[in-house]
Amino acid sequence: MSIVIAIGLGIVPSIIWLIFFDHEDHKHPEALRSIVFGFIIGAFTTFVALLLQIGLNSLFGDYGVATRSPLGVTIFATIEEILKFSAVFFLVRSRHDFDEPMDAMIYMVTVALGFAAVENVASLINHGNLLQTGAFLKSLETLTLRFLGATLLHSLTSAIVGFHWAVGMITRRYLGWHIFAGLFVASLLHSVFNYLIIITGPATWGILFVFTISFFVLIDFERLKAAEAV
Repeated sequence: MSIVIAIGLGIVPSIIWLIFFDHEDHKHPEALRSIVFGFIIGAFTTFVALLLQIGLNSLFGDYGVATRSPLGVTIFATIEEILKFSAVFFLVRSRHDFDEPMDAMIYMVTVALGFAAVENVASLINHGNLLQTGAFLKSLETLTLRFLGATLLHSLTSAIVGFHWAVGMITRRYLGWHIFAGLFVASLLHSVFNYLIIITGPATWGILFVFTISFFVLIDFERLKAAEAV
């Protein structure tokens, strides 16, 4: 029962942000089945990332690299961004609903929120038996911080990749370079966020950093909508 509660609570932040970002494409809404498919793909991608991180932890130990060092944090963040992009590029892009540049942003966000949902569930399970009042209240506190922090961060960095991808689709030039630029920026921002969490805690600079990114991502959505309207 505790695991069921963790799953139920863990997906709530992702669903809320998914509804919010999906509204950005309200003039050409995606089919629910495609959104659900992308969300599930994102959830499975989390386990791939976990396996890679476990392997890298062992490798880091051999070379004396601390997982919480700037280098370790950057490598892990980059892996997650590449995996989220790969999930959309290889598994979602071929669907017939992926038919306009804006879809690159929407589906990148969708996969990212599926990815974040699994992380949320895992975080809640670590609190122990959620049927106990203390553990349940602690889980709500954690979930609130993740809603404003890590969950939103995942969607924003993936949206940035999606925006650069969309620009490449619109200009029809240098698509690979646009995607690379998006992944570079997303990985850098993700790394900075993770390191801020390590050195300051989840309720301070990390959340402020995420909200700053969100301002620019919302501008990217508007820029893309304007470009598509031309």
